[in-house]
Amino acid sequence: MKDLVYSTVMPLAKKWWVNLLLGLLFVSLGIWVFITPLTSYVSLTIFFSLALATAGAFEIFAAIFYRKGIKNWRRYLTGGVIDLVVGGYLLFSPLITIAVLPYILAFWMLYKGVMIIGISSKLNSRNYSSWVLTLAYGLTIMVYAFLIMIYPNFGGMSIVYAMALAFVTLGMFNISSAYHFYKMVNGKLRLRIN
Repeated sequence: MKDLVYSTVMPLAKKWWVNLLLGLLFVSLGIWVFITPLTSYVSLTIFFSLALATAGAFEIFAAIFYRKGIKNWRRYLTGGVIDLVVGGYLLFSPLITIAVLPYILAFWMLYKGVMIIGISSKLNSRNYSSWVLTLAYGLTIMVYAFLIMIYPNFGGMSIVYAMALAFVTLGMFNISSAYHFYKMVNGKLRLRIN
């Protein structure tokens, strides 16, 4: 069991900087949306499409490069392919993107929230205290996703701010993961396996 968990986590931990870059990208996106809410909605379609495609490319790269060391590498590969395909489609269809962006973002954030809650569950089963914060990130992202799904026409500004908060939360989760992975790689955080 110990070897299985170690072989799954350590290859991801060695590329802690990928999570850091994704976290900085999502936090930057969230802050940018807060600063420029009036122009954000249209610009967000392009920026989100690029960010989603880039995140997908990183996930595909990590899944393929570390497939021998990650037991569930196909799940990461599938998530990366979905992100890349959806991001590419949205990039080349801006009018459709503007119309359906709230729903796409909501479902994408819902997917990410569920993934983060799954990570929280694994952390809890291994007695890591950070599972609570990870669970809070996942639940917060899911709340924003449901708000966007329920009230897509409530007003552009509320959708824009909900998206901004969700991006900042997702970015904070990625930065937090990068920090813990960095500590693991440098021996400052031991992998606890019962």
